This record gives sequence, structure tokens and C-alpha cells, in this order.
Amino acid sequence: MKTFFCLLGMLLIALGITAFWARHPNLLPAPPATFVLWLGERYGAENGEQVADLELLLMFGLSLGLVWILALSLCRLMSRWKSRWKPFELCFPI
Repeated sequence: MKTFFCLLGMLLIALGITAFWARHPNLLPAPPATFVLWLGERYGAENGEQVADLELLLMFGLSLGLVWILALSLCRLMSRWKSRWKPFELCFPI
């Protein structure tokens, strides 16, 4: 159950980042034009609506990757802090 809520939280955070990025596209760097053209050809975008769908998919994929990297880094950091930091030894030395 804990894993489910963790994954749900990651998806919601990624959706939030995607919504922010879609509303403010100039705040974050744009992908290279050659990559965008290649991706559009592979996706088979024929009109503006399909290009917009592809743009949202790209934003969501990058946001999900960013959230996953941040979550992995946080878990790694917490495990290192947990092994080194012993709060009871500070308050009650043995």
C-alpha cells in the first residue's frame, strides 16, 4: 500500500510539473529542433493537434523522469543519513 501511494504521489507531482511547463513553456529550455522534428516524424504527427499531443507526452515523460531521479536521490540520501545519524546518541550518550 505504501508503494502504491508513493507511485501515485510521483505521478501527481509529474502531472503538476507538466501542467506548469505547459502553462509557462519559456521558463524551461526547449529540446533541440532536430530531436523534435525526428520525434514528430516517428510519432506520425499530421496536424497541429497531434503535435500538441506529442508535446504534452514529451513534457510528461521528461517530468516523470525528473521526479523519478529526484525520488531515487532522496531515498539514497535518506538511507545514508539514517545509517550515520543517530539522534538518541546525541541526547543520551551511552
